[in-house]
Amino acid sequence: MTVTLKLENLHTYFHLEGQTLKAVRGIGFTLKRGETLGLVGESGCGKTVTALSLMRLVPAPGRIEAGRVWLENRKGERRDLLVIPERQMRAVRGKEMAMIFQEPMTSLNPVFTIGDQIMEAILVHEKTGRREALQRAIELLRNVNIPSPELRIKDYPHQLSGGQRQRVMIAMALSCRPEVLIADEPTTALDVTVQARILQLLSRLREKYKMAVLLVTHDLGVVAQDTDRVAVMYLGRIVEDAPTTTLFARPLHPYTRALMESIPRLGEEKKRLKTIRGAVPTLSRIPSGCSFHPRCPLAREICREREPIPREITPGHRVECHLFHE
Repeated sequence: MTVTLKLENLHTYFHLEGQTLKAVRGIGFTLKRGETLGLVGESGCGKTVTALSLMRLVPAPGRIEAGRVWLENRKGERRDLLVIPERQMRAVRGKEMAMIFQEPMTSLNPVFTIGDQIMEAILVHEKTGRREALQRAIELLRNVNIPSPELRIKDYPHQLSGGQRQRVMIAMALSCRPEVLIADEPTTALDVTVQARILQLLSRLREKYKMAVLLVTHDLGVVAQDTDRVAVMYLGRIVEDAPTTTLFARPLHPYTRALMESIPRLGEEKKRLKTIRGAVPTLSRIPSGCSFHPRCPLAREICREREPIPREITPGHRVECHLFHE
């Protein structure tokens, strides 16, 4: 498959009150056409900042310090999104790379109808009139399973349920058939049945439009079912990267193993679930050496002193841990 998105050595920092908070620290991954990559980890690990960095939407006082984001479109044109002018980047957002934000109610404008908001992207990026844009918006709502789209297109966001608002966000993101779709916790605050329908919808639309999808989530159940590869993130670093089946069959990094062991399983009788001791450190106090060592049951002296480098254990399976450097 063709590589659509390639991220190299990304660093995104927040400069605040004399401190430099390193939210993303030198990560990289590739995303192929038609592939879904799950980016997982606890809250505060840098998943959303990574997604916003790809779109160049990091809010102040955040700043992308270094790295490259290569995007290749269907014409074979390849550009580094971190160096092109902002005018060109605005043309990329929505048309070649789109994002579904975490909370649709705060992402949709409450004073415009959903039809106006879907049509806006079509009118900005494509040479078309309002009548054609309206018909496309109705068809998009139909594709994301909004009932009676000819009527609902005139509704305002507050008139829709949470699941319907999330579908509207998906319709907006897909309005120009982007090369890459970034879905940041697309099922947050939705009940289980709605969550399943949203994920099935994303999978169906990915196949229909041959998109590459970056799925940002903390839900390992979603990852197991709906991704091709997984990148496990901890405190601004990707500590393990592997095909989904490989990662669930043989997790290597102690953090990945701990995440797997904390999942409740049907049919197992346990008095208490396993937990990961401690909490994710604050960005102002990133531990020396391996950032996971204060919580790691297998930590040794070298883990406290030296930061591990990524190593490929088997083809496509990389891990960043001193246990695998020997």
